[in-house]
Amino acid sequence: MAEPEISSAGSGSEANGAERPLLSVRDLNVEFTVGESTVHAVNGLSLDLRKGETLAIVGESGSGKSVSMLSVLGLIPQPPGKITNGHVFYDDKDLLSLPSGELRKIRGKEISMIFQDPMTSLNPTMTIGRQITEMLELHLDMKPSQAKERAIELLDLVEIPDPSTRFGQYSIEFSGGMRQRVMIAIALSCNPKILIADEPTTALDVTIQMQIIQVVNELRAEMDMSVIWITHDLGVVAGLADRVIVMYGGRAVEIADSEDLFYRPQHPYSIGLLNSVPSIAEPVSERLIAIEGLPPDLSERRDGCAFYPRCALASDICKNNTPRLEAKGTGGQAACFASPGDVARLTEGSAAQQDNASAQ
Repeated sequence: MAEPEISSAGSGSEANGAERPLLSVRDLNVEFTVGESTVHAVNGLSLDLRKGETLAIVGESGSGKSVSMLSVLGLIPQPPGKITNGHVFYDDKDLLSLPSGELRKIRGKEISMIFQDPMTSLNPTMTIGRQITEMLELHLDMKPSQAKERAIELLDLVEIPDPSTRFGQYSIEFSGGMRQRVMIAIALSCNPKILIADEPTTALDVTIQMQIIQVVNELRAEMDMSVIWITHDLGVVAGLADRVIVMYGGRAVEIADSEDLFYRPQHPYSIGLLNSVPSIAEPVSERLIAIEGLPPDLSERRDGCAFYPRCALASDICKNNTPRLEAKGTGGQAACFASPGDVARLTEGSAAQQDNASAQ
């Protein structure tokens, strides 16, 4: 497989001579064999992560968000999973071509991950402290006494009370929010350059969610770190991300700065996601605007746009042709054949529909 030229998959600033991306994913394809079926979980994903930024990846369940990032770190089970195409460039290396031993030296040390469920990600038979010191001894070659001192500092950094005592306790003695803070401490233990957070606020109440987001934001600035935040919660994205990738059917359908996505979305799916989020600025309504239909069956290979059956702007060209990401006037990119005028009218019409729903 020939190594492709690294070009921008973002909003275009890299192509204009800005700093080279810290991480570049190019044409990533991942599939899973399930019985006699093949699920095409990720289909041609490309993205860039810049130094010091937070990049959010959003989309409904099954859109390929988590699988794509697990693939970047070589963490999908093979089989049934298989990376059939693509490159992941980091520090002049293609991570997908590295031997497992070399990738293991990068994973956890330079690129770290907070997993989705701390209850199942933490080992209930090991103390919290040992789960942190293990990373420090493995990647940073620390002595046990040094690792313990650093682990207690990390627990204090993520605002866990009485870290010296908590160091010797087990995950069952921690609340959900505290477990997530421990996961953050483990992920940050080796001062990574990139932190991948896979829905780290799922199943936490709103107050704890905001605390976790605040901790990550503060640590990102303090440690000069880049963050990839995977979520289905657009409310989280609004206060966190610099740029956003919207995924649908295993593909990126829109890439934009956070402000542009919320105020000037360029893809009908992005508009649908935004319309489905309740607003505290509007009167309470019993109804929200849902996206009609169901997500695509990724075990079926079909021509055309994956969003075609559910799209308000669908036309004949969408049925048999797959749109590519193209630059839009807002500075972002969207994979849609609809004209900017039609997209703008859909946005305006959705706002009016929301107003009518609120009035009923």
